[in-house]
Amino acid sequence: MTDTAGVQTLAATIAADERCAAIYVDASGTIRTWNREAETIFGYRADQAIGCRADLIVPESERGAHWEGFERAIKSNWPGACAWGAIEPLHSSGRQLALEVFLLGLQPSQTGSLGGVLALFRTASPYGPSC
Repeated sequence: MTDTAGVQTLAATIAADERCAAIYVDASGTIRTWNREAETIFGYRADQAIGCRADLIVPESERGAHWEGFERAIKSNWPGACAWGAIEPLHSSGRQLALEVFLLGLQPSQTGSLGGVLALFRTASPYGPSC
């Protein structure tokens, strides 16, 4: 993708898939897409989450490390994760959730830095992952 609108369109298309929660966060750390499964898992409606910083679901004790890693990724050409990883984000009630996340760094241009990160969240079940 070579433009910011194209990256956001791609993120929105992936976010429309309701098999897992999909959240696109732009380079400033602002949530730009939030799908129906994200509403179900995290307890916030899209209109409550879009426009907020990702702190909405990052536990306060983890925010320093989260934003340090996020800034490193945004300033690079990081392609994303190699595999799903365990994570304990926050529900709107304040309780921590046990999920897995897969991160994709999306680059809108050849500038060498990312335009944002698409995060896919899933829960595991005895029948396999949800997405």
